[in-house]
Amino acid sequence: MATLLEHFEGRFVYLHNRSHSLIQSCPVQLLFERPKQLSYFPSHFSCAEYIIRSAANVEMAFGGITRRLWDDPFEWTLAEALGSHETIFRYLSEVEDMTSQGFKFIADDTALLRDIPAPVELRPIVDVLFESLCTAEHLQGRAFALFQLLSDEPPPRL
Repeated sequence: MATLLEHFEGRFVYLHNRSHSLIQSCPVQLLFERPKQLSYFPSHFSCAEYIIRSAANVEMAFGGITRRLWDDPFEWTLAEALGSHETIFRYLSEVEDMTSQGFKFIADDTALLRDIPAPVELRPIVDVLFESLCTAEHLQGRAFALFQLLSDEPPPRL
């Protein structure tokens, strides 16, 4: 029987694979294209920026869990720094490595209930993981929707 920890780890792996798949499918000209502001689709970012923000959210959560470093990696995840497929893939790989190390840091399901000093208050690790996963999946979903809007193609499937 799979543990809760294994389930979380699987969800983060799936999140990474979907992000990688979308960036791989996104043509260069659409990578950082922002649509005109539409009343029914308020987009502030491009597909790549949404994927980068999704990964940055995961990086921040695992940085907080493992190193108590809750800094938002916004400064080094700007489009200017990650302006190509290769640099985005490299960043996604770094986040995947940090996630893997983070799951090694969490021994078992009982450790998920341990409180850690999250940015503002003590919170169980499970809350931090769940919130990060939900936020990252939401941002990723926006990237997929924007990809479909801009390319008029269905988003890639795993």
